[in-house]
Amino acid sequence: TAALLAFLVGNMQPKVYTAKATMLVPRETGSQAVSMSLGALFMGGGGGSGSGGGGGGGLLSLPGVATALPSVTTDQDIIVALLKSRTLREDVIEEHAKLGGPGVRSQMVSLDVNVKDKGVIGVAIEATDSKLAAELANSYFDRLDQLLERQSIQKTKRQETFYASQLERSAK
Repeated sequence: TAALLAFLVGNMQPKVYTAKATMLVPRETGSQAVSMSLGALFMGGGGGSGSGGGGGGGLLSLPGVATALPSVTTDQDIIVALLKSRTLREDVIEEHAKLGGPGVRSQMVSLDVNVKDKGVIGVAIEATDSKLAAELANSYFDRLDQLLERQSIQKTKRQETFYASQLERSAK
């Protein structure tokens, strides 16, 4: 009777499909490998002048020092953290919910982000629909690309603002 019960319960469970996608992590360059916290410390994020002005501190008189520092966090670690983030997960689910309806969230069973080989990141999605699992797995990397591009643009704008304020400050 236990075998019959196990058979019935097993047949009542929905089928779960797994889709996998992988990507190669881009090679790190010196400027990409700088940790944000060390960059903030050496570029004026620490200390301060007490006034609402430039923030003070840092090694502003030594150009290139911050970009020559070793990385504390690798690009691969950052990408894995972003892939595991709730923000990215919600973006992917919302995108597919617009097309497939609100049931998409309940059809996605699990997400596994792994690094098997150095420089290769894999995403495995389990869902009750095979087509949805494949679409979600591919969407993770599409959304990651968009997120990294948006962060790069924001970083460039911050650097531009910083350099403009430094030029203005040195002209005084």
